[in-house]
Amino acid sequence: MKSPFVILFLFIYSNLCAIDDEIHDVLLLNSYHVGYNWTDMLTEGVIDGFGACSGYRIFVEYLDSKRFYDQTYFNSLKDIYKYKYRDSNIDGIICADNHAFEFFLTYGDSIWKDPVPVTFCGVNNIDDIEYDRNRYKGVREDINVKENLDLIFKFHPQTDTLVIISDETLSGKIFHQQVTDGLTNNYAHIPYINIDGTEFSNLCNKLDSLNKENKVIILLNLYSIKNSLPINLHDFGKDIFQNTNIPIYSFWDFLLDDFIVGGCLVSAHSQGYDAANLLMNMIHGKPFAKANLSTNHINTFDNSLLLKYKIDEKLLPENSIIINKPATFWNKYKTYIVFVFTTLILLIVANILMVNHMLARRKAETKLLDSEKRLEMALNSANEGLWDYIIGNENIFINTNLAILLGYNSVEDLNLSPKNWRQFIVEEDKQKLESAFNAHLNNTTDFFNCELRMYRKNRTQGWYAVHGKITEFDSKNQAIRITGILIDINSQKDFENELKQAKEKAEESDRLKSSFLANMSHEIRTPMNAILGFSDIVTEQELETKEQHIYLRQIKYSAEKLLNIINDIVDISKIESGQLDINFVNFDVEKLIDNISITARPLLKDNPEVSLIIDKDEKLKGYYIHTDPLRLEQILLNLISNSAKFTTKGSIILRYYLKGNESIIFNVIDTGEGIAKQYHKVIFERFRQGGKSINKISSGTGLGLSICKSLVELMNGKISVASKENMGSTFIVELPLILIPQKKKDLI
Repeated sequence: MKSPFVILFLFIYSNLCAIDDEIHDVLLLNSYHVGYNWTDMLTEGVIDGFGACSGYRIFVEYLDSKRFYDQTYFNSLKDIYKYKYRDSNIDGIICADNHAFEFFLTYGDSIWKDPVPVTFCGVNNIDDIEYDRNRYKGVREDINVKENLDLIFKFHPQTDTLVIISDETLSGKIFHQQVTDGLTNNYAHIPYINIDGTEFSNLCNKLDSLNKENKVIILLNLYSIKNSLPINLHDFGKDIFQNTNIPIYSFWDFLLDDFIVGGCLVSAHSQGYDAANLLMNMIHGKPFAKANLSTNHINTFDNSLLLKYKIDEKLLPENSIIINKPATFWNKYKTYIVFVFTTLILLIVANILMVNHMLARRKAETKLLDSEKRLEMALNSANEGLWDYIIGNENIFINTNLAILLGYNSVEDLNLSPKNWRQFIVEEDKQKLESAFNAHLNNTTDFFNCELRMYRKNRTQGWYAVHGKITEFDSKNQAIRITGILIDINSQKDFENELKQAKEKAEESDRLKSSFLANMSHEIRTPMNAILGFSDIVTEQELETKEQHIYLRQIKYSAEKLLNIINDIVDISKIESGQLDINFVNFDVEKLIDNISITARPLLKDNPEVSLIIDKDEKLKGYYIHTDPLRLEQILLNLISNSAKFTTKGSIILRYYLKGNESIIFNVIDTGEGIAKQYHKVIFERFRQGGKSINKISSGTGLGLSICKSLVELMNGKISVASKENMGSTFIVELPLILIPQKKKDLI
């Protein structure tokens, strides 16, 4: 039974989808056939992805490429589809698995002549396929080999051999290579046995002859042949493997349910669902933040097999899903329990409302309190002040709460009257109050409303809202009495200011990023144009060796420049997503500085009048420091490179020294053009340089100092700058100090 909240969500979502009355025809092109579990689950995911929206009509085709995959067969399919869809207007296509995607890349535009949006899923080697990444979007399928290998040896530490069962299909070969590479890279000491599962009888014989002690099976084979007919692994697998008494692991969730122990699994349903949502976005022209969606891996395990192989649940990764687990009383009956409690709560609320209604009627039948006293109590509870003015009278009636709102202890302490009210109003707002009051008296407005600043008792200013209405007229229909309230709106004004500041900040961020993208486009095109131009010269013209060397050096220089730009983009992306790791180790800072000196000197080759000076602290001889040497080197080289851009003569000094026993200081000092004080903080912001808009900078991405700042903070340090215009700059990096005495055999 679905909860009322789920039903409400589906109702709202289906109505939103129904806004578009146009019917979109979508084709799902499957690589395999009906009855193949992966294909069936993926198809179900696609249908579910479109299912909530009535504006889509789905057609499904099956290439049956597990059995037929020669070129003649695909040519025949091309002719069949040309005939079937000759008069159809397909709005989008989903290609499921490798053969379907490759079939479309080869024949698609000749079958469906108008270019249509295309997404893909289940493609195993997408990075090795050449295709237009702007036109085709999809869901990557990457199996998590390392995570599953780690789980296997965590659950079965006594394992001495892995048994890898695969086949000769395209998918089987790709997955087999990924698993063997994973073993080589992470568990090279563990031997493995390969078994070809293509032939059913061969698979059975190999398993029967296998020594089963301390073995674990990794199941990659998804198809096998029995009596010259293809059979689905899930159809025969349980009969073969149940009696082997060897733990089986794989990478796909459709093999669960008393078959495999589990692992970090790929979901066919999830791949199809995500591909459907991608295609809907493409059909409606929505932009994409990423080229392709990542594979959705879920740690899922079979409870019956965990018990069989005595695997403790505490060893499972956090937030793992366990299937076939005996249902608890709550899980079994929670729908009914929620329904019963919801009904009880509704009944209780109804009874309470009925009782309140009866009490209200009973109170109404009693003697009414004095109206002014009740109003006073209500206004005090709402923290509002009451005022009542009879026009022409010498007094204004106010309640105590109005005096308290203005910081006074009592009405007498406030002493407000028609003669002195102006002294409580900020000068700039007096005219606004009088105009609003007179407009209401002249029947120009239905109510008297005004927001203004008033002085409190301590002469500080505060924001208040004044609301009122004429409550009494004379015989000539002239207003003789007006009544209203005073409300403290300082919190509202503060919130409005915060919203305004947030909006301005968001607009500034958007402007800066737009400027950054414009500049980045220029920065990337410049070295790319140089690389392509010089490459054309070298490849298409007969050149002397000297000329070739000159052009090749230019190509290398431009490629290095492009690589630096890409590295900056990658670093800032990792920092923003929290994926950049800091590795703290012990190392010799003096050796690190020597390496930096060697690396940095070529940065000054175009400035012969600038020298690089290294100033070392002798106190650090014989000691290691404890931080991340690679990131420290990146920070210092970045600062030196930055100084080199703005220093035409003089020197750049790299100095480091101890600050007591608490920190180590690194200074990069240059004699360049310097930085105005108002820009000292701006230069560490992303996409900014010297306070100018990035699109006005002749070179550079505007990310270098921002990356330095982020890296320093990740290393628990801080970075700052001391500089004046035309007087050079000093960048100061301060890191926590941990000194470790050196040993002879220690290395960086």
